[in-house]
Amino acid sequence: MNHYKCVIFDLDGTLANTKAGIVKGFEYAAKEMGFTYLPQYENTIIGPSLIDSFRHLYKLPEQKAQEAVRQYRAYYAKQGMFEYSLYNGIEELIKTLRAQSKILAVATTKYRKYALLMLQESKLLSYFDYVAGSNEDGSNAGKNELLAEVMKNTACSAAQCVMIGDKHHDGQGAAHYHIDFIWAKYGYGQQSEMKDIPIKLVAENVNDIYRYLAEEDKIRNIAENER
Repeated sequence: MNHYKCVIFDLDGTLANTKAGIVKGFEYAAKEMGFTYLPQYENTIIGPSLIDSFRHLYKLPEQKAQEAVRQYRAYYAKQGMFEYSLYNGIEELIKTLRAQSKILAVATTKYRKYALLMLQESKLLSYFDYVAGSNEDGSNAGKNELLAEVMKNTACSAAQCVMIGDKHHDGQGAAHYHIDFIWAKYGYGQQSEMKDIPIKLVAENVNDIYRYLAEEDKIRNIAENER
């Protein structure tokens, strides 16, 4: 039976399929600045901080990487953040966990302002107790920092938490604090990047998460009520 008090979700590739808006934002930045968009990184760019992707994947020097982030956000703020869809079953999962009195949080490398707007637009924001995201200047984008922020603001210990995410850095952040990790395999992560990550559950779809977190809790509550 799960014992979690706090369930922490990544956003991109876990709560929502956000690939279209992110890819178009990178394409826009490349077009505006005159560098080549690299389609081979379409999944790789989803999850890490923007500045790191432009630095390390696109090999842009610091000033150009910062300008690329600004160009990306110019597109994303106007249109890209709304080019997404919730994964099937996410809304029901969130509502069920809330009904079971779980503390719900988001830890995303996405700019916090955009994360809040997306959750508000999808009508999920009211179900979350806390949303941690990066700052406008790209700081506070490490998963370790974000998880520490969530635990501080929810007053939950690592042992009381479970992290759900699709990429290596999600699992790495969870492992840093010895937080149980559920790999959202339906997202953008690859098997090869997860081989050194301690994984509590591999979720092929949202229903796998529901069965592990919500249904087990429901069964436990029924058993307790029958005593």
